[in-house]
Order: sequence, then C-alpha cells, then structure tokens
Amino acid sequence: MDVFIAAPDEAPYGPKFRELSKDFFALPHRSFRVDVLIRLLIWARRHQIKIIHSHGRGAGYYSRLLYFLGFKILHTPHGVHREESFWGELKFLSDRLLSYFTDQFIFVSEGEKHIAEQLKFKNAHKGQILFPILNGSDRPLPKQGSTPLKDPPFFTFGSLGRIDPIKGIEGLLDMLQEFKKAHPEIQWKWIHAGPGVPPMVPEAIRDQVTFMGPVDDPQMLFDRIDGFIAPSISESFNLSVAEALMAGIPCLISNIPGHEHYLKAGVALRYSIENCADFFFKAPAS
Repeated sequence: MDVFIAAPDEAPYGPKFRELSKDFFALPHRSFRVDVLIRLLIWARRHQIKIIHSHGRGAGYYSRLLYFLGFKILHTPHGVHREESFWGELKFLSDRLLSYFTDQFIFVSEGEKHIAEQLKFKNAHKGQILFPILNGSDRPLPKQGSTPLKDPPFFTFGSLGRIDPIKGIEGLLDMLQEFKKAHPEIQWKWIHAGPGVPPMVPEAIRDQVTFMGPVDDPQMLFDRIDGFIAPSISESFNLSVAEALMAGIPCLISNIPGHEHYLKAGVALRYSIENCADFFFKAPAS
C-alpha cells in the first residue's frame, strides 16, 4: 500500500512525514484556504488516492469537503469538546455537522469515543461509532508504585506537555500553593518540560517550580522525578502519561475521560481538578 501524507511541513513531524510518505503535500498550519483545497484535490487525483484519513479539526475541514467528490473519509477528531463559549459552541456545531460527511471515525481512546456518542455524533451512514484505537503495548503497563519514592521529606514531581490552558498547568500551580500551606513539613519541587510561555508562578512557590522548556528526550525529565502529575482539564488520550508509566514513574492524574484508560487499568492514582483536598496526601509517618 502506498501512503501519501498532507500535513504542515514543520518540525518535528513534517520532516518525518516526508521520509515516510510516497509523496508529501504541505498544508498551511491551522488555517483553511480554498486555493489549497483545489491543489490538494488535484494532487489526490493525480496519485489516485481513494481513502483519506484526516486527523484534527483543521485537516477535517479539507477532508469532509473532499467527501462530496467521491473520496472515502476516515476522521480522527483528536478532541471532542463542547466549550462553554460562543466560539466553542460554533466549533462544536461544525464538528457535529461534518460528522455526517464522514464514512467512519477512528478515535484515539475509548474515552473520546464515549464523549462523541454522548454528543450524538453519527457517521455518514448514521451508524454506530465503533472504532477506538486500542492503546497500549505488547507488555503490561507497570503497576503504580513500581519505582519507589525517595525517603521523605523531599519529593520531586514533574509534568510533560505543551503549555496550554487545556493542560491545566495554572490550576496545578494553585493546588501546589495550597498543598504547601497544608503540608509545610514536606519539602518538594515541581519540574515541567514542554514548549510554550510559562504562566505566572505564585510567589510562595516560585523557588520550588522549574520550567525546563522543550525537551527532545522525555527521559531527561523522568530521570529527575519521583512522581508524575498530569493535571489536564481535557484530553483525548494523554501520551505523556503512557511515557511516564513505561519509564516506571508513579502517576497522579486528573479524573477526566481522556485518562479513563489508565484509571480503569489501575496503573495510576486519580484526583479531582476541582478539589484541592483531593489532591493532597498525608505526610508519611516519621
């Protein structure tokens, strides 16, 4: 089977896509243009492409318009959300409308599939949505606590991911500030690795928080921490948690649908992002 890829020609994925594909078409990043759609159609016809798998909202606009020209369309939303705002509602309505011009969905997790079913997404044949990716590996995930924590009273926690409101970093900083008030006897630091502009850190914990910036190798972070925190307020499937677990790092993760896979498997501990007390743990006996 020949695979052709249309995607933004940007690092880190663009160069890899060029290597892996029979031919590559450069799409503009996070924008839709009619002239690009026309050139994309010509490119797809020239290569006799019959099936298109689009990934994400932007790519989904291009693919679902090509549905009307006889292409079979598979689509992965990578995030089924209904945000409580005018633009959020408009994006949701467009996503649901475009679902009728999709032959089949491929979801990145059972959690994402479940949300789509609750929001009444249907495919072009108005059938059930049946295809989540079965995430995992060919070996069992490590059991929570497989890597022992250092002796108290000092712990190092970490997080990995881009700095984005949906990742819950600001909420975590607030919880860490409250945690310090509740447990001043515990000495800790928190390290975050990933791209983006760091948020304002509360003064009370400023000396305990480090933003590393982007890292090419997640192991650089995992080698420095005793526990991993995933504070996302919304996810489809959190790959950073999988990476931390495979490195043997105990994980504390927010109780959201995108983390459901890990919670059901019993390989991570949960906490509520709306309840500081739920985030706290009792200090070990001395």
